[in-house]
Amino acid sequence: YAKDYQAQYKKVLDQIQENQPISLSQIANIACFQEEYFCHFFKKNMGVTYFQYLNEIRLSHIYHDLTSTDIPLKELLERHGFTNYKLFRRMFYEQFHTTPGEYRKSYTTSDLETD
Repeated sequence: YAKDYQAQYKKVLDQIQENQPISLSQIANIACFQEEYFCHFFKKNMGVTYFQYLNEIRLSHIYHDLTSTDIPLKELLERHGFTNYKLFRRMFYEQFHTTPGEYRKSYTTSDLETD
């Protein structure tokens, strides 16, 4: 029984890591749970809600892409599933204590200074 949960849990985490847009109903279906139970199950096992975890993963991908690519921010948001720029910017600032533009600029500037 526990192995079944572990297999379902692994499928869910793997799907989230693939970084493709996915709805709550789709991810709950992957886990073979109803949406409400999935949310309860996820929070109980991860300590954060599904959406908090998903947003942390998305933010970390954007954070990485800001320094490793020159893809415009708008395209990065779309690629990583954010549709509301104001909400994204606020979440990014809360997580990293800087704006996406400032972070990219400081990384690029410090990169040039070390060459």
